[in-house]
Amino acid sequence: PYDSIAAVGQGMYPALPVRLVLRHPFDSLAVAPQVRVPVLILACREDTVVPPARSEVLAAALPSRPAMRILEGCGHHDVHRHPLYPVLIREFVDKIARLPAVVTPGG
Repeated sequence: PYDSIAAVGQGMYPALPVRLVLRHPFDSLAVAPQVRVPVLILACREDTVVPPARSEVLAAALPSRPAMRILEGCGHHDVHRHPLYPVLIREFVDKIARLPAVVTPGG
C-alpha cells in the first residue's frame, strides 16, 4: 500500500517530473480520510519499489487506526513468502469477522 504512485515514482526518480507525466496517479492519500472500514497494511522493510515510508504516510491519513506491520527480511515481490504474512491476514480477518455489522442509511 502506498500514498500515491506519483510519490512512489518521484522517490525512485527524484530528478524527473514524474507527477507531470503520470496519467493516473493512483492517489490513495486523497481518499484515505473517507475510509471507514478496518484496514490492514503489511509493508516490507526491504521493499525497494514501495518503501515502508509510503505505507506509513497512508496509514497516518486513515481515520480508523489501521493495523500495520512492517515485515523484516522480505521485499516487494516476495512478501507472500514471509512466514507471518498468512498469519497476520488470518488474525485480521478473524478480528473483523467478530465486529458488529454496521448498517448505513440507504445501504
